[in-house]
Amino acid sequence: MSVRFIIGRAGTGKTRACLDAIRDQASASPVHGPRLILLVPEQAGLQMERQLVLGVKGAATHRVEVLSFRRLANRILSEAGGTGLKAINAAARTMLLRWLMARCAPQLRYYRRCQEQAGFLEQLGRTIAECLEAAIAPEDLPVPTGDPIDDPVRAAKLHDVRLLYRGYLDALGPDRLDPSQFIDSARARLDSCDWLPGAHIWVDGFAGFSRQEQTMLAALGVRAAGMSITVLIDPEHYHSRPAAVIAASDLFARTQRMVTELISLFAEQGIEVEPPVVLPGPPRRFELAPALANLERRLFGPPPTAASSNDGVRLVECTDRRAEVAYAVACIHESVRRSVDPLRYRDIGIVARNLDQYHELISAALAAHGIPCFIDRRRPISHHPLIELARGLTALTATDFGVDAVRALLKTGLLPIDDDSADAMENHLLATAICGRDKWTAGDWPPPPRERSARDRMRNPMAEVNGARRRFIDALDHWNAASAGGAKTGRVWAEHLRGVFDRLAIEDTLLHWIQTAGQDGDWEQAAVHGQVLNDVSAGLDDLAEVFGETPFGIAELGALLDAAMSPLTLGLAPPMLDQVLVGSIERSRHPELRLVILLGMNDGIFPAIPSDSSILNDDDRVWLERAGVPVGPPRVQQILEEAMLFYVACTRPGESLLVTYATADERGKALLPSPFTVALLNALPGLSVDRSGDPLHARDGRSVVSARELASQLAYELRHREDAIGDDREIRAQWNDLYGLARDDESLAPFLSRVMRSLVDDNTTSSVPTDAKAADDQPAATMSVSELETFAECSFKHFAHYRLRLRRRPVAPLDAADVGVLHHAVLERMLTGVIERGESLGELDEVDLADRLAESCRRVNEELPVAGGMSRARDRYLWDRCSDQLWRVLTAQRRIARAGSFRPRAAELQFGKDAQSPLPALELTTPSGRRVRLRGAIDRVELAEATDHMLGIVIDYKRKHADRARLDLAAVYHGLSLQLLGYALVLARHGSTLAGRRVLPIGAFYAGLLQKYKRVDHPDDGSGEEPRMSAFKLRGVFNAEHVSALNNADDAGRFSTVSAYRKRDGTFGYVNSTDVAEGPQFEALLDHTRATMAQLADRILDGDARVEPCRLRSFSPCAWCDYVSVCRYEQMHTPIRLLDALTRVQVFDRLTESPVDSTND
Repeated sequence: MSVRFIIGRAGTGKTRACLDAIRDQASASPVHGPRLILLVPEQAGLQMERQLVLGVKGAATHRVEVLSFRRLANRILSEAGGTGLKAINAAARTMLLRWLMARCAPQLRYYRRCQEQAGFLEQLGRTIAECLEAAIAPEDLPVPTGDPIDDPVRAAKLHDVRLLYRGYLDALGPDRLDPSQFIDSARARLDSCDWLPGAHIWVDGFAGFSRQEQTMLAALGVRAAGMSITVLIDPEHYHSRPAAVIAASDLFARTQRMVTELISLFAEQGIEVEPPVVLPGPPRRFELAPALANLERRLFGPPPTAASSNDGVRLVECTDRRAEVAYAVACIHESVRRSVDPLRYRDIGIVARNLDQYHELISAALAAHGIPCFIDRRRPISHHPLIELARGLTALTATDFGVDAVRALLKTGLLPIDDDSADAMENHLLATAICGRDKWTAGDWPPPPRERSARDRMRNPMAEVNGARRRFIDALDHWNAASAGGAKTGRVWAEHLRGVFDRLAIEDTLLHWIQTAGQDGDWEQAAVHGQVLNDVSAGLDDLAEVFGETPFGIAELGALLDAAMSPLTLGLAPPMLDQVLVGSIERSRHPELRLVILLGMNDGIFPAIPSDSSILNDDDRVWLERAGVPVGPPRVQQILEEAMLFYVACTRPGESLLVTYATADERGKALLPSPFTVALLNALPGLSVDRSGDPLHARDGRSVVSARELASQLAYELRHREDAIGDDREIRAQWNDLYGLARDDESLAPFLSRVMRSLVDDNTTSSVPTDAKAADDQPAATMSVSELETFAECSFKHFAHYRLRLRRRPVAPLDAADVGVLHHAVLERMLTGVIERGESLGELDEVDLADRLAESCRRVNEELPVAGGMSRARDRYLWDRCSDQLWRVLTAQRRIARAGSFRPRAAELQFGKDAQSPLPALELTTPSGRRVRLRGAIDRVELAEATDHMLGIVIDYKRKHADRARLDLAAVYHGLSLQLLGYALVLARHGSTLAGRRVLPIGAFYAGLLQKYKRVDHPDDGSGEEPRMSAFKLRGVFNAEHVSALNNADDAGRFSTVSAYRKRDGTFGYVNSTDVAEGPQFEALLDHTRATMAQLADRILDGDARVEPCRLRSFSPCAWCDYVSVCRYEQMHTPIRLLDALTRVQVFDRLTESPVDSTND
């Protein structure tokens, strides 16, 4: 009954000493004799078993067991009467805590409403686990006494932790165990294990122990014949530093505290502590690498007095993390392909402090270069199809067949619906927002009231959709019936879910997925499927066990399942294959490595800032420690212990160490090197920082390790190289030689030629052939003014939208565009009623206006094309806001109507759409002689009496406030904004059809439907105010000769309804900022608009589809274009079409100076 410590610095052979001792005893007597137990961290078990088997003489190792603390506890419980205990997992703990917080909410003081916060339940679970591992009972947690110097928040917080901790243990009862209670429960049953007395135990690979683990070691030490514990520590400090004077900043402070605590605990148990086995240096690991031996000895120590060889250690600065990974991949290629003593992939390890920032880059880079690897990290599995199925089933019932729940179920691939049918159904649900079981079971659905493409008409998607609907209902009929009966116990809910899984043959499907993944060589994905199947099955067992007799409804079931499954992760054991091992410093147990690549040596990453994994902060932990109840180390101590992790990372390899850091992150934000790099440079005085830029910019051919990279870098080199006179001749000749070799290589030539074509590809599109010809017998082409504007913005955007008919799939819930449709529909219905009664807005009083607006809103709401479109709370809110906005608009427009002589004549006036349109199309003759018919709809037309004709204005509604709803005449000049003046041309050509006599258009305006936000001190200060006239001014352009029909100026020369300013001499001022146009200028604008539309129509009919977007000031059609992924436009390769940013005065000057084509007069 004795314990001894095996101490030494890194690489001195502590693990080898344990393995040699076990092998010697196992070889001497393979079968008979006491047990030989090796205790190691959980992730190191498989690797240590392999090393033991390879080193034992003979095949028998029956006496040897490699265990972790968890596996040891399971072994003890299974053999010592602990089989009656039900062990719950972390997911079940989260479920139970979620349920407890709902039940204890009235008694909670600080965390009453926190159960819905993302991650809170996991933090609470980790806090309880910390208390269990530290052997702290709920009653041991002190609560501040209420002294004024105490923090009242801490008192409330600790009160809630005690309450929930005690409730959790009571809910577990005597028959269930938390994962953190395994070791204590096993320790209580040690006397029942007849195989432990007299055993020889070795403990290796631990940097620290929890209080539970320390107590277990002491209990094992009492029963074992001998125990050896390896400790990473400087032998010189083992005797010289008592616990009271261990400095927190010391490199081995953590392990020194561990030894001190263990010695004290062993003394209490009467266990003899033998003198330590000291493994002196120099470390055997670094026999072939003097630089690493120097680094191990000098790191974080006093700087050496003389420089020494640094061969085998490199510190490299890279431009970003992607460049770090690329440099690491090149280093791996170089190491495995060198002619002298090449490395195997399993001799190489990639290490990072925070693997989350690198694992995707590493995985993609290694896969692209054909380098086998295993990434040792816990993988999140919360979005696995089976987990999404469980979530979706509860959401389906809770939301009564809500669209999001159905979509989640369709995407799992676990329903008897093929992918094409699932996509068709999802598109239909998004377009119609159908929800409610009654709508799903009432019969076949009609097609959505939206325009369908020719492809949809040919495919008849509704037959496919309704077939999928029937299969969906049939597959989930049992669940829908079982879940509709109200609250049920956890056992009943678990049975219902298992029933659904059985009906859907979930196990068979996942086994098929596992088999397919294995055949494809994707063993990691196969392991994920298998583990998820086990986890979900265990989760249902926990649901039935923990909540067996507790009734709750479907909403709480969904919350419990989501709380349990959201934090699920999966850890895989590394296979014993020839692979590069990629892992983090803390998690991964690396084998004997010859080359280690340490990535991410940046400030803030290494040393890492400890995450808030618990609800106890540093101040809470310090206060508890002073109260005699230490619960985990504070963050300051954790940061100081990062130095030891860096020491461990640097001493992992036996030959070479590569350390890299980035100067910028993926967003270009500057990054600083880690302060540990200074310690590295101080330890090796001759070491310098190598700088590795982007291989493309650096023109460094040494990083080329594949045909893909060769082609990529050749293409970049040939595109961006300088002229021969100013270029580096040696580098230029090198790339010329590489190009010649690649071109002559038959295996590379096809691939190279495809990449080289990018050098001459300017991303231009030739004209698309059309049948449009300039002939009198050819039918006129029909298009809209919006179509012409789109073409003026970008020819390809027009081609994709109007010729290819590419569309985003429609979505039913109200968005900004749909709210605009509502505004138009309500205003159209209300103004139509006003026109039919022969009234004007100015004649209505406030009561009439409110009543008619309410009636129009009600009628439009009833006619909404989307089934249940106003059933959502958000949609109802948008509708109420829409009504309020329209009340403000109509109140302001009533005042505008009273200020002038115009009366509404038509609302939503269609022209040229079909034979029933009130007005015919606007016909144009293009410069090529083609005939074009323009169609559309005018939001509002107003007329006023003149002598022998009528004056007319057109109004278009915009969901903007007046200052932004302006007509940019530069956009009109370049063809980007033709709609308003196009409508004026329709009124000029066909106004007599509407009014019975000639109509002279004198203005074209936007009517803003929004009011500017106003800053107020309190929300009540802004309510009840009548909108200011200036907030809803008509903005656009108008003929100044007829301004009196619109409004009269006040004494200051300003107009209340339109944007204009009349000077004292009667002329108009501020022309650039107002909407005034003199008579000839207004006519020139109309003529230019007519000519521009004809020219654009000609180019459309010519088949122009060039990728040539424009830019006018800050406007570019690329900003919100739906077709960016299709056109592949890149401004650096294809210059944008810059348009002159003209002022209004400059536009008028150009129009009146240049001749205008009068073909279409």
